[in-house]
Amino acid sequence: MEDQSGPSGGGGGSDDDGAPDSEESSWPAKAAGDDSSDGEGAGKGPRWVPWVALGGVAAGILVAALAGGFGGGSVPGETASPTASATPSAPGYFDDGIADGDYPAPIAWRGEGYPEARTMEDWVWDRADANWAIVLFASDSGAGDAALPTPVVYLVSPEGVYFELAELPDRVTDGATLVSWHEDTRTARIVWDRGMRGGLLNLETGEVDDTSFGLTAGRTKDVQFLAANADGREIWSAWGLDGLETRFYSWTPEAEWEWILPNQDDLHVEWFVNPTNPDSSAVALQVYSIADSLVASERSLPPGVPNLVVYSLDTGEDDRFLPAVPYVEPNCWFTGWIDVASVGFSCWDDVASVQDDFQVYVDGSGRVEEYDGSGPWYSHLMGSESVRHPTEPIELVVDPDTAGVVGVRVLEDAEAIAVVDQTHLGGTGHSISTFDEVSPGVFRLVTTDNIVIGIDVETATVGPTIPAMTSSGIPLMARSFVFFGEATPSGVGLEWDYF
Repeated sequence: MEDQSGPSGGGGGSDDDGAPDSEESSWPAKAAGDDSSDGEGAGKGPRWVPWVALGGVAAGILVAALAGGFGGGSVPGETASPTASATPSAPGYFDDGIADGDYPAPIAWRGEGYPEARTMEDWVWDRADANWAIVLFASDSGAGDAALPTPVVYLVSPEGVYFELAELPDRVTDGATLVSWHEDTRTARIVWDRGMRGGLLNLETGEVDDTSFGLTAGRTKDVQFLAANADGREIWSAWGLDGLETRFYSWTPEAEWEWILPNQDDLHVEWFVNPTNPDSSAVALQVYSIADSLVASERSLPPGVPNLVVYSLDTGEDDRFLPAVPYVEPNCWFTGWIDVASVGFSCWDDVASVQDDFQVYVDGSGRVEEYDGSGPWYSHLMGSESVRHPTEPIELVVDPDTAGVVGVRVLEDAEAIAVVDQTHLGGTGHSISTFDEVSPGVFRLVTTDNIVIGIDVETATVGPTIPAMTSSGIPLMARSFVFFGEATPSGVGLEWDYF
């Protein structure tokens, strides 16, 4: 067990400070009262990071967009890899560096919902770089009474070649989701059971060490992954069996587990609200109101009054944040981050009987503006037939009826020279989760349903992609993925955005 427990030699229930009881090596000093431990130990190898991951992406290298071969699809070495590009892929961007004849042997296809894959050999790890990803295929109990399929994790090359790594154990079958990738140890972190259980996955064996923390009384009932930044810092929350004790922990490759924000049991994370800002540099934690008498504190405010603590992953500091929305008697609820510098609230005015959305800046200015739905350039979709990037010749093609993205083009003199369309996207339209420049002139677009498109403006290459899921089987298969060495801020694949 990845056991964040009490002092070594301690007997049981109330283990509230000291070193971990299940770790072989010595541990760095922890915050007062820290009881963390990490039973992580899996085999050594390249360094892995979060789906909000470790940094180190070299300039000019594309963090890969991938192509997948699902049931009946091609396997490199037998037929050419599919491509959505109007021109040949540029070496170094979408090339995995493995000759077709050198791939390991293919394995028997697992069936609908799974990709076609090859066996994994140790030398393939050495090829993994910023163009590669790990992908986990799993399902959840929302499928009804049908038996859940076995979760399987793969290493995926930028050419869309899947290498099967391992099956996961039965106990994590329900909603297994990748949230981080630790390159040095060939391990990854996952959550399951709607994101309320977590553990460390050995990518070579499929074994999972459950994550658990020792509290003042007993051990944690639930844990939840919140964020990870480009330096590899992960933030997790933990709750006691009675729901009255909440703790927040930080994990880094250097310091392992540390208890942060000690003695702040009045903080909580609202269900189905992503507390992490888009670049994973901060987490917004809510302070319980005075109505929550068992967990209220001296800084609690009446219900409906915005009351946050913002924790910086970059500095390790936390600041109280009390936005003053322009209502006499506000009744507000936190709706998440709008951008890296502002949070959103939806508020009901009891006096005027109106409801508005507000954008509140956390950059120290405290500015409050009525939110008009604007945001990054690609979010201005409603009623448009296409949307141009302000500085690059990239165009998103939008269905004016659904306001969903149905295509991506690279333009030259207003003419499309590379195209991804619904053949690759599938469906009738998609919402955009992130659209980031991952290196100069190279972009990665991720939809909320986990389709990935790579765009190289310099070579006019669009794709390959992680394509739309085509399985119509029950139970529903879904996938989560983490790119090598990249902080991935969108939160796609986490429990509040998973199915």
